[in-house]
Amino acid sequence: MFPGVSSNQFTSPLTNQRCDEYGGSFDNRLRFPLAVIQHVRQKVGDNFPIMLRLCVEEFVPGGMGIKDVLPIAKVFEQAGIDILDLQIGWHEARVPSVYMTVPRGAFVYLADAIKQEIRLPIIA
Repeated sequence: MFPGVSSNQFTSPLTNQRCDEYGGSFDNRLRFPLAVIQHVRQKVGDNFPIMLRLCVEEFVPGGMGIKDVLPIAKVFEQAGIDILDLQIGWHEARVPSVYMTVPRGAFVYLADAIKQEIRLPIIA
């Protein structure tokens, strides 16, 4: 996707409130990110790595969690992503994630859950 932009802006039902072919169902919410992946792959070729940022736990009420995101990670792997850059939380989340008081590796268990199911390199 774009640097610093998570694919969840389209894949999460909380942020994707569209009522067209890019919103609603699982397949529709993946339509735009998959089109971007396909377009980028066509432009850069097979020998250039594509990395995608994916939030694996939104930590907001009604937000996506690891069980929701795992199928998305699998679809992105099938689509030709080479590396997943995993993140957690939203700025609005009540779970601290970027403070000095959060122990290093506190959320690596989420990356491990994804890594157990796909073969891509993972950045946690």
